[in-house]
Amino acid sequence: VISLAMEHLNAGNGRVIPALEGLPDRCNIRFTADFIDTVGSEAVAVDEVIQRVENSLNDTQLPCAFVGAFRSQVSVATSIITGIKGYPQFSALSNAEQLSDPDTFPLFGRVIPTNSLYGRPLLGYLHSELNVRNLCVVYIGNSNGLSYFDGIRSAAAEYFPDMNIRGVAYDAIDAEQVGNDDMNAWTIPVIRDVKNTQIQYIFAISSNNEHAPLMAEAYRQGIAGDGKHTWIFSNAISAQRELGNSAKPDDPVFLASKGALTFTTIGSLPNVGRFNELVEAYQELDNPTDMEYIRQRYPKHPEVPTYAPQVTSALFAKSAVNAFIPLFYDVVIAMGLGACKKQMEATTPSDAAADRYPTGPEHFANTLNTTFVGASGTLGFVASSGNRDPSTTLFVISNFIPQDDLDAETGQPNGNLTLSIKQIAYFDDGKWNTTEDIVFNDGTTDIPLDLPEQKINTNYISSGLRIGGDVMSAIIMSSAVALMVWTQLNSSSRTVRASQPIFLHFVGFGTILMGSSIIPLSFDEEIASEDGCDLACVAFPWLLSIGWCISISALFTKTHRVNKIFHNPNFRRVKVTVMDVLPPMIGCLSVNIIVLLVWSILSPLEWNRETLQEDAFGRAKETRGQCQSENSLVYIILLGVINFGVLIYAIYEAYVARKISTEFAESEYIARAMSIICMVGFLGIPLVYIADSDDAQSFFFVMAAIIFIGCMALLYFIFVPKIVYHRKEQEKLKKKLRTSQQFRLDQQQHQQYTNAGGGNGVTFTANATTSVTRPSSHRIDHTGKLNTAYPITTSTLHSQSESSDVGAVVMEHPKLKESLELKYKLLKKHVHGMQSKIQDMEQIITSSNTMED
Repeated sequence: VISLAMEHLNAGNGRVIPALEGLPDRCNIRFTADFIDTVGSEAVAVDEVIQRVENSLNDTQLPCAFVGAFRSQVSVATSIITGIKGYPQFSALSNAEQLSDPDTFPLFGRVIPTNSLYGRPLLGYLHSELNVRNLCVVYIGNSNGLSYFDGIRSAAAEYFPDMNIRGVAYDAIDAEQVGNDDMNAWTIPVIRDVKNTQIQYIFAISSNNEHAPLMAEAYRQGIAGDGKHTWIFSNAISAQRELGNSAKPDDPVFLASKGALTFTTIGSLPNVGRFNELVEAYQELDNPTDMEYIRQRYPKHPEVPTYAPQVTSALFAKSAVNAFIPLFYDVVIAMGLGACKKQMEATTPSDAAADRYPTGPEHFANTLNTTFVGASGTLGFVASSGNRDPSTTLFVISNFIPQDDLDAETGQPNGNLTLSIKQIAYFDDGKWNTTEDIVFNDGTTDIPLDLPEQKINTNYISSGLRIGGDVMSAIIMSSAVALMVWTQLNSSSRTVRASQPIFLHFVGFGTILMGSSIIPLSFDEEIASEDGCDLACVAFPWLLSIGWCISISALFTKTHRVNKIFHNPNFRRVKVTVMDVLPPMIGCLSVNIIVLLVWSILSPLEWNRETLQEDAFGRAKETRGQCQSENSLVYIILLGVINFGVLIYAIYEAYVARKISTEFAESEYIARAMSIICMVGFLGIPLVYIADSDDAQSFFFVMAAIIFIGCMALLYFIFVPKIVYHRKEQEKLKKKLRTSQQFRLDQQQHQQYTNAGGGNGVTFTANATTSVTRPSSHRIDHTGKLNTAYPITTSTLHSQSESSDVGAVVMEHPKLKESLELKYKLLKKHVHGMQSKIQDMEQIITSSNTMED
């Protein structure tokens, strides 16, 4: 392929590289090549190079440049000599990091990047295609491994700062030093360190013969073959050679390696760059003339007289064109264009003649400044190091796919499995192109996580606690509704009318709002979306503040109304309507609404989940969601001052009304309710602050408990005493009704007696069934005294009436007159006392009606 490149330069053949078209017309330099077989030895290579630069072979021409060897160590040795002598040297395959040092190797370049430049395309694929943010690199601790790992870390820091790179180094193992029995013992601590990183993507930079022992130990320690870990190898050739052998289905190395990936550079690919054109031109060398020429150009080995190079048609088959042939072709073309650069840029023939032969440093610099689309893709160099620009380098990601191993004779599966390597993506012109989906270790194309699945403590409110909060809310609201219904049903009752039903309804409605605030307080992402949580954040202060304002202001407004009536010095008729005392309540409510509106518009509460604790990888280990806004504390303080002021004013009004009958002002019960609310607030607010910095469950429980106790205390002390008074009132009314009914019955019986007596008397039935007659003239006069002008003539009488009140009179002996007179006096005194009480009650009822108005 080097001879082919020389021929294209000299002939100006642009078939493969269009830039060569007509080159001889622009550059009169002709190129020839001499080949050296270094047999992989630094000593042989150095000796051969020295002979040529000193012209000890008596050739008529000196070399103008060298194309370096395959092995980096050979290139290191020869490039020192060529650099000292002023000859450029370019390599197609040597990638050792030390060759990038311009001080030691000032004229060395290469058409592949050094390992330290592989990091960016590697991390680019993992980052964009596999969403990897954490990578463990296990590498051999020699210069090659160290430079590779340092390049990955540098690329991460510069291009992928969100990636976390962990390294695990190991020393190269010499079997002669440790013995074959301990050859694999080195893998145990290495894999243990890899396992401790907890990272599930592992990139292995290892030398030959180390893949199998690494994977066997990784399988044993559970970080390979588990369907969660993905291994990537930097050496595709040795990995395929070691892992692709036939194996039993349960072989640890096979189980650990299936689904693994390889990342490596490659010369070219079909349909990439000018590769297809190079293959066609290369295959045309399959003719006797060209094959003989090539045979003559092969290195001579005088020490082996029988040596003869095998140049046959098989050498030019399409399958023989490996991925590295384009690199050798492109390096020769680059050096040829570099040699001709000054002539091609000359504006006059005289300038071209003067710049006919560049010096070694000029040739090197011109080559680095050459850019063209070659057989290996777009070729460009990094001038500071002589390396190929990694963005113009072809990289390949391949996948180990398990398949049946076939019997060599029958071609049928023999029960074993093997791993074939399949290309799934390539990097060209600075971007990755995916051709196939990766089949991972678990046999699926689902991309594994780079870290173990994290169990996050989200501090969600537990279901039991949330249900408990909902139950508390339901108890508050149902109790308030029931008491409001009771108030409405008994609105005609004196007790309810005296307690002013409209204000009782206000208290109940405000309590319903406060109780309902527990529901949005229980929201989090477990039961609602983030938007739903945002709405709950806004709703909570509205419900709580407005409910509190309505309830407490209803109390002080109600008490204030009673105070205006009863603290009237002359106790004259004073008519105080509901509209006379509502302005304070409306004012309090308006101020609350204004503050809440400004808060909701300028700095609304929003649901925010913050991280409380992170793991070693910076992942959230514990989080908590809560409502937050930029200036929330300012608005909370404003609402607190306003509503606390309402509470203080309610306590003041209750204090002023402390001597008024409980039936009208309930000052004692209002004071009790306020006391409990204050005590709960005094203890609860610090607990809320502590719980807010601790966890969401404590915060929710404390807040729900405070709201529940406050609401139930308010309902209990405001409504329950009225229910008790109402029942007592009803019992009194029932007793009076029974007394009134009995009185009417006695009157009916007396009337019956009077009617039955006619004008002459009435018949009484004695105990002994003796019938006697009393003259009709025997009467009790209007003064209540017995008329003695008519003596009683019977000894034993029995009235048909059993009433001891005003009814029929029973006289059975002469002392009856004296007894009845005494009873009459007592009854008259009792009636007089009742008349005074009735007058007092009439005055109170008049005042009560005034209040109701």
